[in-house]
Amino acid sequence: MKRLILTVLFAAAFCIPAQTADIMPGLGYKITVLRVEQQSESDTLRGQMLQTGVIPEASIEFGKGDTDGFGLGLRIGGSQFNFSKQLVDLNFSDNGTVQATIAETFDLGTKVSGSYRYAAVPLFYRYELSKNNHLGLKGILAEIFYGTSTTEINGDIYLTQNCSATSSVSKDYISQVEKIIPLIQSQCEKARLQSNKSSALQGAQAEIQGDNFILLIRGLSPSFVDKSDGKEKLVRYSELSLILNYRF
Repeated sequence: MKRLILTVLFAAAFCIPAQTADIMPGLGYKITVLRVEQQSESDTLRGQMLQTGVIPEASIEFGKGDTDGFGLGLRIGGSQFNFSKQLVDLNFSDNGTVQATIAETFDLGTKVSGSYRYAAVPLFYRYELSKNNHLGLKGILAEIFYGTSTTEINGDIYLTQNCSATSSVSKDYISQVEKIIPLIQSQCEKARLQSNKSSALQGAQAEIQGDNFILLIRGLSPSFVDKSDGKEKLVRYSELSLILNYRF
């Protein structure tokens, strides 16, 4: 798979018409979710972390420019993440029967931080707007992209799904969910994450382009296997971003 991705990237680099690279620093409001799965003897344990906020990012684009219609490009970029809140599903029960499931965000004392870098080939369609439009816009663009990424990650996370502390919670805790925290910390397994992994990357993006500023929405999702502390864990990072870039 890695050889195939690298072959596609090199082929794209040679097929893209030679032109000046677009350097695009920016700021993005990002909603990011980290999901971790670990197989136990009897079940699959899962944990989630959630982060929202404005985060800087940067990318270099080749092959887009002011192309009209379909095109193929090359983008190199990256960003960072810093999770400190866990997203926990609580199953509230009455007489042993689950009545409702709600998702709560808790500070369990866990933190996961890291960064990712990627190289991707976008297949895009760009529509050139009339120069007489009142907003001064140049074009709109939609794309899908595929490539390779390297994710560096470090931290720990409680695996709260299929844990006794969350699978059957008394209805008395509905108005006092903070009482769940010590139960999670004592009964749920804590997983250690520490790796620097390469993996496939895929996503989609849409842009509104001005002379220099570009407003875009992007979704991407790398995943990889972490084997720190001797236990194999599937790690999925999902990101949805609204980004304002300045193109040099």
